[in-house]
Amino acid sequence: MSSANLSASQKSQYPNLKAVPIAVDGIAIIVNPQNNISNLTTNQTRDIFTGNITNWNQVGGSDAKINVVNREEGSGTRDGIQKIVLKGGNFSTGGITQSSTGAVRSYVAGDSNAIGYISFAEVDNSVKALNINSVAPTYDTIANGTYPVQRYFLLVTNGDPTGNAKAFIDFTLSPAGQAILKADKEVAISDVSAK
Repeated sequence: MSSANLSASQKSQYPNLKAVPIAVDGIAIIVNPQNNISNLTTNQTRDIFTGNITNWNQVGGSDAKINVVNREEGSGTRDGIQKIVLKGGNFSTGGITQSSTGAVRSYVAGDSNAIGYISFAEVDNSVKALNINSVAPTYDTIANGTYPVQRYFLLVTNGDPTGNAKAFIDFTLSPAGQAILKADKEVAISDVSAK
């Protein structure tokens, strides 16, 4: 299973890999509920995570240092932010690193000046998910592609799937399998608008 698309180097090194999209995940940019910011542009988000914007007052908030919370290197969510938002640029070296979605959410929930990112399915009322380019992260906006920060969840096999692997993939793509993903707040691939 992968939460990041296969890279060119992975495809080159392992040419037989087959990736099957099973769901789409919106990556929510989260802040503390006390933060008065509710919307950022993708450019503002990029500038915050690269360290070009360091104070909330630069994006219409209070005069306070922005505490950036990142996932560790190798995280699929971090990779998604780096590719989609940073456009391949580098994260600021001044951020705080957490090793799990829950740790990022907890840190942001406890720090009124923090910003981080987690899967849409993991957003709860302890944090506030920001609109990006005036689009809220919702099931529908992720499914129709209007929410801009999203990635595929993939099942990956070495060669065409056979046997139990094929049966599992077929089940995951079936209405019953897609319903399980949907019940877990993942955007079922069957609900995704053609892109």
